[in-house]
Amino acid sequence: MTHELLARIEQAARSPGRIIYIRETALVSLARSCPQAARAVYSVLADVVIRKACQHTVVQDGVQLGLLTASAAERVEEAVRPQPSPVLTDCLHRLRYWQNGSTSAWIPVLEEGEEVAGTCYFDGYYTFATTEAKANQMYRDGRPIGEVRQLKKEGRDYQDLLLLEAQRLSLDGVGSEPAQRPLNKLEAARERMKALHQVRSQVREMVRSAKLSDKECQFVCEKMDGALAMAFSRGLLKTL
Repeated sequence: MTHELLARIEQAARSPGRIIYIRETALVSLARSCPQAARAVYSVLADVVIRKACQHTVVQDGVQLGLLTASAAERVEEAVRPQPSPVLTDCLHRLRYWQNGSTSAWIPVLEEGEEVAGTCYFDGYYTFATTEAKANQMYRDGRPIGEVRQLKKEGRDYQDLLLLEAQRLSLDGVGSEPAQRPLNKLEAARERMKALHQVRSQVREMVRSAKLSDKECQFVCEKMDGALAMAFSRGLLKTL
């Protein structure tokens, strides 16, 4: 590991963190570029769905309804929502956006040493935070995207926000070649079903690792399957 890389990692560790907004349509373009890109995008967005469903639908509702004990809920969270997210962190380290200017180049979305500590979906954007403090700030922010965009443009706020809207995206070069034929609707649907099957299997394995009772395991799996089925039938996951 070079001195320059070590310095960048140490700087990221000391940083107060950043917030990243990626517009859904930018991810659509990336996912439609080729099967490898589609699978990567599906995996990332499924992880967003799983984390949200685990916290709200499974853990909070399960405990309140008496279907999960507090200790069981804690084990589910540890199994299904590890912090930081390895899936999101890995993919966003591989994700690049094209920056025009005097020195046009592909820029990594996450810098060395940064991790995804929080994620959400907001007004047509998938959002990510690199520290817990920034995640809490992101969750509390109720401004509409138009106001966020205007404040950032005027330099009055959101200067730590990376806002990716119409930029081209690539995944370690995958999907960035203009000669590559994009997926048609049937091919995209096949990739979507492959991803759904794989993600469901992974979730069941994670839930089983939480060592729940049969009844608790059934409740959690049913809720997670329902959240995934809904996500894979609407929005970006459907339009692909």
